[in-house]
Amino acid sequence: MSRKIKHSLELKIAIVKQVLERSRSIKSISEDHQINHRLLERWVQFYKRFGEAGLMPQSNKYSLETKRY
Repeated sequence: MSRKIKHSLELKIAIVKQVLERSRSIKSISEDHQINHRLLERWVQFYKRFGEAGLMPQSNKYSLETKRY
């Protein structure tokens, strides 16, 4: 099983901006940064829809009130 790699917000923004400038393809940019091209496509979609907030890490922690048995 592979380990989940976390990327900094600054790195995500920089890479997404490279894609949006359309200087190169998503595939070539993803290969340069050793990121799956599908993941990069998802980052671009989130960025277009939510801006920088779409690239921020999400918390998976739930409060006891939210988490009912």
